[in-house]
This record gives sequence, C-alpha cells and structure tokens, in this order.
Amino acid sequence: MARRLLTMYLPLALGDEGSGAVLGKLLVGDVLKKQLPEHICEKFLKEYDLDRTKIITAVYRQHPANRFLAQFAPFLQNNMDEPAVHDLVVNAFTAFFKRNVANYKNYKELPCNFVGSIAFYQKKALTEAAEALGITIGTIIQAPMEGLIKFHSK
Repeated sequence: MARRLLTMYLPLALGDEGSGAVLGKLLVGDVLKKQLPEHICEKFLKEYDLDRTKIITAVYRQHPANRFLAQFAPFLQNNMDEPAVHDLVVNAFTAFFKRNVANYKNYKELPCNFVGSIAFYQKKALTEAAEALGITIGTIIQAPMEGLIKFHSK
C-alpha cells in the first residue's frame, strides 16, 4: 500500500512546480486553511460543488490526485483580477524559476521557452515572475504538436 501511495503522489512531490496540479494544490490548500479572502473561498467551493470532506476524499482516497487538483487551473485564470489569486499564481511561478531555472549559470542570458496550457494561458503572470528575476521568456506554445509540425514541415 505504501508503495502505491508513493507512486500515486510522486508527481506532486518532485519537479512539478508551476504545473496545474501544483497551482490547484496551492489553491485548495489556501481555501481549506482560509488563507484567501472569504468571497474567493466561497466562490471556489460553490463553483465546484466542494466542501472539506469532498476535497480530502478526492485527494487522499481517490486517484490520481494531480488530475483532481489540476482541474482548478481555470478558476485561477478566471480570477486573476483578484489580488490574492494573482499573487498565488505569480508566487508559484517565481518558485518554479528559482528552483528550476536560476540554478543554471547563464540563466539570464538565454530565453526560457515553455510548452503547455498553464504557461500559455498564464503568460502574463509567468512573464511577471520571470522579469522580476531577470529571466527572459522566449516562445510559449500551448501544445507540443505545434512545434513538431513546424519543425518537420521545413
């Protein structure tokens, strides 16, 4: 049983910074711990028909937890005008850059490119976090197929 749980939660534990699952985990954690303004917490719980019990059950007793948590990324995107939501997302991207990009000697000299819907839809917040650390954003594409088609059509 322990091995299955480790396997099931491994993506949330290692190297998933900036993903929809991590953003969802941060959102849900802040909602459950009442770290976000009350109106945002209520809006989130109502929009997804959730309560503490449903969340705990989904995360710890059903799998995969990362998919459950990632489904909340649109809520963040749709509520970026709320300062607390904006800060949650920008701080998550800042943590991503510090942990994964700033470890390279020349990280300020080369553009950082992204593939995926989170980067694509959260381009503004991603760019804000990058610029604060002196990182240049290069290309952002929603899906890898776009780049593959372009590369192979040359």
